[in-house]
Amino acid sequence: MAAPTCTAAAPASSISAASSAEETPPSPITGMDPAWDTSEVRLTVAIHGESYTASVMDWYEIMCGGTRSVTGPDGITLKFTCGAEGNPGIRLDILAALEAAVLGNYDVIPMSEGRTFQLWGDQVCCALEEYVFGLGFGGVKYLTYNYSDREWADHVAACGGVIDYS
Repeated sequence: MAAPTCTAAAPASSISAASSAEETPPSPITGMDPAWDTSEVRLTVAIHGESYTASVMDWYEIMCGGTRSVTGPDGITLKFTCGAEGNPGIRLDILAALEAAVLGNYDVIPMSEGRTFQLWGDQVCCALEEYVFGLGFGGVKYLTYNYSDREWADHVAACGGVIDYS
């Protein structure tokens, strides 16, 4: 059986012990759901009309240039890799299947989170009172002063020398 030509693959039975030792160890996919064991989830990818099956982790490693065992048509095991230099059409087939697997799992919604802090005080005024994505509160560029230096000194003195913001 001929394997898709992303990078040469051959039936596992024809691979010597030395070449199977070249299989790179799996690396963790970080930032995803830690409860989803991608090394245990089987994923079938259609490549040139044929079905190839491996774990989600194995397909990820194949896309990163690692060599992994893939079960091809008729149950024959092949060694397969398809890193950055691989066939773009095959890489897209694998990527589409991986995306479907991640979205199909759907027990977490990928989101980004950001936080910002703004110190408010009597001496300055921010351009915006609500945070605006990409602009923040306006930044230092848009700060305006409520007091001249002399007026600020008088204000602090009127507060007993200490301004309590609590």
